[in-house]
Amino acid sequence: MRYLSLFSGIEAASQAWMPLGWKCVGVAEILPYQSSVIKHHFPEVKNFGDVTKITDEDIKSLGKIDVVIFGSPCQDMSIAGKRQGLDTIKDDSNHSSILFYEGVRVFRLAQKYCGARYMLWENVPGALSSQEGRDFGKVLTEMVGVEFGNGGFVWGNEGVCFGRNSMCEWSVLDAQWFGVAQRRRRLFVILDTGNWKNRKPILLEQECLRGNSPPSREKGKTITNEIEGSVNKSINTFDRQRSGEYGINEVASTIAGRNFKSSTDLIVEKDYCCAIVSNIIGRNPETRSGGNGTGFNEDVMYTITGADHHAIAYGISGNNDTGHYLRAGASKADKTDSSTYVVQNTHVRRLTPIECERLQGFPDGWTDVNNASFGKRINALGRSMAVPVIKWIGEQIERA
Repeated sequence: MRYLSLFSGIEAASQAWMPLGWKCVGVAEILPYQSSVIKHHFPEVKNFGDVTKITDEDIKSLGKIDVVIFGSPCQDMSIAGKRQGLDTIKDDSNHSSILFYEGVRVFRLAQKYCGARYMLWENVPGALSSQEGRDFGKVLTEMVGVEFGNGGFVWGNEGVCFGRNSMCEWSVLDAQWFGVAQRRRRLFVILDTGNWKNRKPILLEQECLRGNSPPSREKGKTITNEIEGSVNKSINTFDRQRSGEYGINEVASTIAGRNFKSSTDLIVEKDYCCAIVSNIIGRNPETRSGGNGTGFNEDVMYTITGADHHAIAYGISGNNDTGHYLRAGASKADKTDSSTYVVQNTHVRRLTPIECERLQGFPDGWTDVNNASFGKRINALGRSMAVPVIKWIGEQIERA
């Protein structure tokens, strides 16, 4: 299988698919640091840079292509953003959801000149409800060429639609069911322009991988590349399960690109850990001004994003340590000032880039390129896809 990766980031697609024997014929990434990571790991792969500048001749030069994969910017459809909509034109065009159309344009070129059959698109689940469902209707219309209503409803988390010569499946998949300790729900839509009538589904197969019937497992046993020295055999996390609500779970919340600006905390004490959400730290413990809920969870890490920054707290052996460290939910008597929560005998630190790499399914040190700063590495990881999910989809495409 041969694939073209657009809006490539740090190339989760290649980390997922090259072990399957697939070949990357090209990437398109405009950001300098992410481009340096790609060049470091895949020096032989051409980087086309700006997706909007890719031409017919560029695509013709690539030869046969089976799959085009991309995750265009999500900011205008995410519930965490302003939700301006898919067609919004902004000054910051590099972070505009309207770039979705550019991804489709390149796929059509690959279909025309290189025989591409599949297009795989990744985005946030908020794309299903953006602009009262109109945005996702536009996505499906663009893919299969059939008009889909005027909105006024929210699309379901999974489904299928058909056009004259194509069909697409979509499903919201959570990375925690694919072997990493992170809650990361993402929407995947796959367009098939080939003989889809004679194949099995790709995204609509196993219900347990969408969290409907979670597989039984012991705490910490399914975690990819266990975080040695930080997380021991038993993993307990306080995670954000939805806006303003926190609970106990076995996986982390979604890693995001904003993680480098603040911290969502994971507490670890030998065989125990819990997470504290970033916006609870430094808030008034009585009013929780700016915070969400209780702010901690025992079994899952918080979602890693580009704007938040997770942290780890872990216990100190013995009772002689008199240091005070951050803790969510501390009583008034425990706090040293109005901006700090404290607890004795506990260290708190942010998640390291290596830990975030493991939570996304990358090898240790994947982003350690050109002496990159802590913030750059965390931000790039938060904006990436979870490798195990992409690998599973690749395997499903092969079976199809």
